[in-house]
Amino acid sequence: MGRNYAGTISLRVPLNGVALKPGQAITLRYGELLNPDGSLNVLTSVAGQIKSPGVGGPCAPDVAYQTDSYIATGKESSIDFTPYFTWHGFQFAEIDLTGLNVVLLPEMVTGYVLRVSVVQVGTFESSNQLLNRIWQLFVRTLSSNMMGVQSDCPHRERFGYGGDLLATCESAMLVYDMSAFYRKCLLDFVLDQRENGGFTECAPYNGISDNGLGGQSGPIDWQSVVPQLALLLYRHYGDATFLDEAYPAMQRFIELALSNITSVEAGLGDWMTLEPSAVQLTGLGMLHADLVSLADIAHILEKDDASRYRDLAAQLAVQINSDFLDVDTGVYAAQDGSWSGTQCSQSMPLFMGLAPNSTVPAIYDTLLGNVKDAEHIECGMFGIKWLLMTLANMGDNSIAYSLATQDSYPSYGYMLKEGASTIWESWFYSDNTYSHNHPMFGSVAQWMIQALAGIQLHTEAVGFDQVIVAPLPVPDLTYVKGTHNGIACSWTLDGKSLAFVMNVTLPVTVKAHIRVPTDFHAGYVEHVVDHAAGTYHFESVLLPA
Repeated sequence: MGRNYAGTISLRVPLNGVALKPGQAITLRYGELLNPDGSLNVLTSVAGQIKSPGVGGPCAPDVAYQTDSYIATGKESSIDFTPYFTWHGFQFAEIDLTGLNVVLLPEMVTGYVLRVSVVQVGTFESSNQLLNRIWQLFVRTLSSNMMGVQSDCPHRERFGYGGDLLATCESAMLVYDMSAFYRKCLLDFVLDQRENGGFTECAPYNGISDNGLGGQSGPIDWQSVVPQLALLLYRHYGDATFLDEAYPAMQRFIELALSNITSVEAGLGDWMTLEPSAVQLTGLGMLHADLVSLADIAHILEKDDASRYRDLAAQLAVQINSDFLDVDTGVYAAQDGSWSGTQCSQSMPLFMGLAPNSTVPAIYDTLLGNVKDAEHIECGMFGIKWLLMTLANMGDNSIAYSLATQDSYPSYGYMLKEGASTIWESWFYSDNTYSHNHPMFGSVAQWMIQALAGIQLHTEAVGFDQVIVAPLPVPDLTYVKGTHNGIACSWTLDGKSLAFVMNVTLPVTVKAHIRVPTDFHAGYVEHVVDHAAGTYHFESVLLPA
């Protein structure tokens, strides 16, 4: 079909006098890949990994591939078949017309891309075509996984995993208006809350409970989607109704986590990472972010609990640094030696503001050393955002850019070189297990809009009414343009003179802090535009890199 997508196909085949027998079946099978001999490879999209007899139980097929069947009446003059009550995730369709003297032509098959009806509100383009293709990878992958829940993949599982949702929700909200869709997703988690106060790993709940906090609850990293995304919804869309409705549920979750720190430190961590996973650190870091989020929510709702949650967050930060940080070297490491100084473990405390100020330079130097040695992103679905945004925030967006635009393994460019049209579930190529349409590595899109185009939500925003427009140029780019919901920032850079020209368009609903770059290391001059619609023009000459 040209690319991987979620949807269906229409089959319209003239029979030209060929008679079908009543009950005769025309079978369609779907898959993401082809085998070397050109036959259909279904193995990355098989439901429940059911690939041999007995694996799926007494009622399961031997191989649970995606399939549709057209049953003939025997009276038709053509096959006219569109399955209306299902969808599939696929790039290739195998259509079995065995026994029919019919030639199948490309124009007889039409593909239909399906997703929930959300409006696109964000765009990105640049002078680097690889970046533009990576942006499209994410948009296509996200679009393939919005059918009632934000799913992990559109075929094999279709589960609403909390961790996958948390890892990509900010990117998603920068592309689409997710106000109603994400409210529904969060409501699924609240409605499925367990008796002990824990949220489930997936919602709607399907029985999965990996490394959870007991009572069928999910791991801390997956449960954290509720308080963190709830606050983001308020910042993006301004509706406090859900915060008020879900506040008691979020309180129960926090109390469960605080009483079960051992399990908090034994979650699933930075999923699908290539480096040793800092599970203990990421678990406690997520709980810290949950406490900060709930403190903000309590403040918004004028609850008395805000100060308690802030105090608990501060105490937890002290504990995290005491347990894992060597203040002399700036290295975060496990006490048992299972991980040390990884991209994830060094960037997460910096991104979340957990690190003591006096240790930030050493922590960051360790991160830079790791990145310069690896030359690639090696962290998993949470760490990608922490890594890229930390590099950008610390004045090294050029290094983030270098990581994001690699085309050797592991990288998004490597996926594209291997024929990807959507983001894979793994950094490595898989032809028999892992999905080729998985949005969880999609936070690179957040970095594109927030760091390169510079459109950032202000921390005090209500319904996106305050923004920071702070693009961070890199020497290799001559042009970037990003838009979000009526806000636009475009810039050009002359590679020789380093003349920087920037145009910012604002709606009347927004107060903007516009930061015009002065160099390649996050230096700027700020201008404030207070609810005055228009397009604003700025020029500067950047200091050399």
